[in-house]
Amino acid sequence: MTVFGVSGVGCRGSGVRCRGSGVRGWRSAIGPLIRVMALLVLAGLLFLAPQAQAVGYEEAEAASHDYEVRPGDTLEGIASRFGLSKNAIAELNGLSNPNLIRIGQRLRLPTGEGLEIDAPRPRAERVQAPYRSQFDGSREEGANCGPATLSMFMGAFGEHWSIGGIRRSVNQAMGIWDPDGGSTWASLAYAARGRGFTVQGLYAAKGVFRKWSFNDLMAEVQAGRPVMLLVRFWSLPGHGESAWWGDHYILFLGLNADGDVLYHDSAFKDERGAYLAMTRDRLMRAWSRVASGIQYSAMALRW
Repeated sequence: MTVFGVSGVGCRGSGVRCRGSGVRGWRSAIGPLIRVMALLVLAGLLFLAPQAQAVGYEEAEAASHDYEVRPGDTLEGIASRFGLSKNAIAELNGLSNPNLIRIGQRLRLPTGEGLEIDAPRPRAERVQAPYRSQFDGSREEGANCGPATLSMFMGAFGEHWSIGGIRRSVNQAMGIWDPDGGSTWASLAYAARGRGFTVQGLYAAKGVFRKWSFNDLMAEVQAGRPVMLLVRFWSLPGHGESAWWGDHYILFLGLNADGDVLYHDSAFKDERGAYLAMTRDRLMRAWSRVASGIQYSAMALRW
């Protein structure tokens, strides 16, 4: 209520209490009529003033296209939510450090008329993929998130390849047969190509990983394809207390009806890791805070 200035027009306190004292000394015959008229006028002012101020506030909000930073927000997440450029928002607001925003800060969003800050919920956009746990009883199960996620990924195309077989290809590509060793992007791409897939989106140039945006992910989903991502393990829901500090592969599947991200996480021993949900902002944090330093990396497949 305070944003509309209700306390400024007196409806919370002294304006109501003074109603009697303002007419108490009247003794004429027309006193009752005047008192009634005065009360009606006062009631009208109390009713109209907050409404007028409220309309003014809403018009100003709509005209400015502002956004108030909320707990957990990042500039990258805000930009992805509204389909905008992070750099454009930073430039418009004079942010010398785009990674430093504070709760309650108001940011102007660079867009034309029609932006809806409280946009309606999006319709669900998701693809289907089989779920497979990395815990398959093998020696490598603790480090098999890469092969397990790639197996799910290829399964979305109707191709079913075992986690163990993919792991052998990964080991061959890396030249390492350590059961506790993880999988590099290059070794997973090697395993996918060896099974007839075309790998896309992994590199921007030779030896330089491409940085994907959230919109890039959704473009794949809208074309009916999931995407494989590398994220920070303990930034994911359910893993905050884990002793493992490193990175983890997940399969991005799209959005649910609430606009939250859907994904498969192989680090569960059963179907609890299937079609999990997290906020877009949380995904962006996990995707950017990777221990490897390979931010916003992803791999697409074509069959």
